[in-house]
Amino acid sequence: MAERNPTRTRSSQAADAGNAVLWAVAGLFAALTAAKFLIVGQLDLFYDEATYWQASLRPAAGYTHTLMMTPLLIRAGTFIFGDTLFGIRSLHLLCGAALPFAVYLLAEPMVGRRDAILAAGVTLIMPVTALLGHAYMDSPLFLFTVLGLAAFERARRRGGLVDWTALGAMCALGLATHYRFAPFGLGLLCYLLATRAGRRLWKKPGLWMAGAIAALGLAPVLWFNIETGFAGLHYQVVDRNPWVFQLKGLLFPFEQMLVVTPLLFAALIGVLWVAFRKARSGDDDCTLLAIWCAAYLGFYLVLGPFSDLKRVHVHWPAVGYVPLFVLLPGVRPWGNRCRRHGTPVSSLARAGKRRRRHGRRYFFLRRPHL
Repeated sequence: MAERNPTRTRSSQAADAGNAVLWAVAGLFAALTAAKFLIVGQLDLFYDEATYWQASLRPAAGYTHTLMMTPLLIRAGTFIFGDTLFGIRSLHLLCGAALPFAVYLLAEPMVGRRDAILAAGVTLIMPVTALLGHAYMDSPLFLFTVLGLAAFERARRRGGLVDWTALGAMCALGLATHYRFAPFGLGLLCYLLATRAGRRLWKKPGLWMAGAIAALGLAPVLWFNIETGFAGLHYQVVDRNPWVFQLKGLLFPFEQMLVVTPLLFAALIGVLWVAFRKARSGDDDCTLLAIWCAAYLGFYLVLGPFSDLKRVHVHWPAVGYVPLFVLLPGVRPWGNRCRRHGTPVSSLARAGKRRRRHGRRYFFLRRPHL
C-alpha cells in the first residue's frame, strides 16, 4: 500500500478549509445582499436621503450640506433604474455590496487567501458595514477608503504606476464624497512621516503623481466654496460645532462599543494592540494598518468632546476599524478558531478550548465526569 504524503495531505486539508470558509462567507453575503435589495425598494426615504435626492435634481459642484458625490450617485441611479426608491438607493447599495471585495483586496497580499476571505466576512457581521445601502455618503466613503488603502499598500510595496494612479483616483473620489475623508489622508501622512519605509516614499515620483490626481477631487469642493463664500466649509466646520469642551464627549469609547458591538470592539482593540507590537518588531504591514487606524480613530477621539454631539453621528469613525479586520483572523486566541471553523461569527462567539496535544478534535463543552 502506498504511503501517504503528509505534506500533500496538509495542503489538501488547507484547501478544503479555505473552500469551506469561502462558501460560508459567500452564503452569508448572498443572503444579506438579497435581503437589502428587497428592503430598499420598500422602505420610505429618511430625511437626509430625501434631502440628497432633492439635491440630485439640480446637479452642482457642491452643496452646503454635502459634497457632489452622493447626489451624483442618486441621479445616476435614478437615470438607470427610474425615479423610484430602489433607483435612489441602487448605486449606494452596490457600493456597500462591494465593500467585502475591497477588504479582500486589501487583505490578500498581507495575510493570504483564507484569512482575507474571513476578513471580508467580518464586514457582514459589524452592523455599520453590514447595513450599508441607504442613500448616504457612508457607502461610497467606506468603499473609497478601503480601496485607497489597498492601492497605497501595493504602491509602497511594488511602486507601480498603476498602483499610484489608483491611489490618486480613490483619494479624488473620496474627497469629492465628504469632508470626512480628510482623516484618510491624515493616516497616510502619519505613516509617511513616522516610519523609515514611509519616509523613503517621499522620493518616489508616484507619490507626488497620486497627490496631483487626488487634488482633482478637491477642485469642485473649492469651486463651490469660493463661489458661495465658503458656505459649505463654514457650515460643516464652524456652524455645526461649538468648539468648546463638553464632558459628554468623553463617552466616545463607550458609544463606539455599541456601534461596533462590545465583543467585536474588544477584539479589534486587541488586534490594534497586537499590530503595534508586531510593528515594533519590523512588520511593515502591521505598521501601516496600526498607524493608519490609530490616526483615523484618534482624530475623532480628540475632536469628539469639542464637536456638536447632537448632530455628529457616532458611526462616523466606523471605517477606521475596517482595516483591523485584516489582522483579526490571525490574532490569537480567536484567530485559530476563526480559521478552523470557517466563519467570523464562530470565531467571535465561541469560547473553544485549545487544540489537544495529540489529535485533531476540539471540544467546546466539557462533559462532567459521572
